[in-house]
Amino acid sequence: MKKLIYLLIILFLVIVVYCQPSVSQKDLQITYIANEGFLMSNGNTKVLIDGLFKSKHYTSPSDSTIARLINRTAPLDNIDYFLVTHDHQDHFSEKLTSEFLQKNPKTKFISTLESCNRLYEPGFNGSNTICIYTDIGELKEITEIKNENFSLSALRLKHGTSTDINNLAFIIRINDFNIMHMGDAFILQNQEYLEKINWDNFKIDVLFLGYMDVQQFTLDVLSKTIKPKNIIMMHIHEEEIQ
Repeated sequence: MKKLIYLLIILFLVIVVYCQPSVSQKDLQITYIANEGFLMSNGNTKVLIDGLFKSKHYTSPSDSTIARLINRTAPLDNIDYFLVTHDHQDHFSEKLTSEFLQKNPKTKFISTLESCNRLYEPGFNGSNTICIYTDIGELKEITEIKNENFSLSALRLKHGTSTDINNLAFIIRINDFNIMHMGDAFILQNQEYLEKINWDNFKIDVLFLGYMDVQQFTLDVLSKTIKPKNIIMMHIHEEEIQ
């Protein structure tokens, strides 16, 4: 009887392994870079967001990670889209980004007008950049890059309590997955803008949210607006990263 049970278990495991869809078809892969930086991939599409910078106050990418990103070393290679939420030094380095774009000419860089302006120095080819400026609370679809495997919308939200900083929350669709990255936006200061959007049109699978924003009020607003299936914490002080 025990032998029969063992045989059935083995047969079940073989069926599960054999029938498991390939990672490229089924899974959204998310790699933590540092602070609010992540690499997301599904199928043949890779998206890097807020992933090249050096900061004194928050975790920064290691030198080896930066070198692998810039020099297209697997698995940090073949990046299709490089997004930056805003131009603060714990999210964006114009020097590292310029070097990356020169060595990765097929990557499309998408960010705020301020970030783009810091890249436009003599000798920089900005033909593969999309620069965004919108009013606070305005949701804008980036139509220049929309295709069957990828689409992107940008929603300008307050950076903390500031209305002067151009902070973009990105809504990203990679194949069948919908991801939202808040940048440095807090739910409390942006509740009125979030409540104006029909979130049923997006069905967010993963929300990247600053860990300092996690409180009952935030969760209550999220349950009525974005309704994410999963939340990933980010923007953690270096001494608290563990």
